[in-house]
Amino acid sequence: MARYKQELHLLGDDYLVAKVERFLNGDAPFEWVDEGGDGVVMDVLWQPLHRVMAHDDIYFGSSRMFELLVGAYDPSIDFTMVGDWEAAEGRPLHATWVDHVSLVAWRSVSDEAARRKAMHFRGLVSRAANQLPGDRPGVVHVGYEAVGGNSADGRRHQLNRREMRTFEAGATGLRMVYGNYFMNELVTSRNESAAVIETMAWYPVGGKGGRGPLPDHMLFIDEDGVPGSHLF
Repeated sequence: MARYKQELHLLGDDYLVAKVERFLNGDAPFEWVDEGGDGVVMDVLWQPLHRVMAHDDIYFGSSRMFELLVGAYDPSIDFTMVGDWEAAEGRPLHATWVDHVSLVAWRSVSDEAARRKAMHFRGLVSRAANQLPGDRPGVVHVGYEAVGGNSADGRRHQLNRREMRTFEAGATGLRMVYGNYFMNELVTSRNESAAVIETMAWYPVGGKGGRGPLPDHMLFIDEDGVPGSHLF
């Protein structure tokens, strides 16, 4: 489990490899804190997983499996999971038993990475605004697949708002930008394999302020009254 303080391209491909090697050379969890980040390498919790799998199948790589292997599930953390496991009969994506698993979980807290993403957000808005007719007030939607917290943290939201405050709409008529964030999650229901959570943030353009969004600006999820602010 790692928390990156620097952009990944500055850390090198062997950054985590060195941490795992230190863990394998010892007999206890290995924790580290350095300029690149901090984290821990440790054994997964086998007993909770195998206790549940004695009577139930689990979607391999799901948030439920993450919870059992680590002890708790935090939707703001990105993770990948691979391993050796037996597929359940008639349900090939569900595991009926797991013999080996490797789990990597991470979060980025790099301010520079967040700043670059905000600049990318501004560029997307600029290209979209140029397509507006300009003879009436306009809005732009920017959709993001929010993987864990990397696209949905408070700092990212703050920087996007700052970029829109200084954005020059010119003759485009752009008044408001909506950031629609979609977080996909593997679930364990027998009748579905994935779920999507949508949240939305709104950014007034040019520092003109605003009273909030117009209704019906969620893209996939039906609204119940006025949509709430982006969760962070």
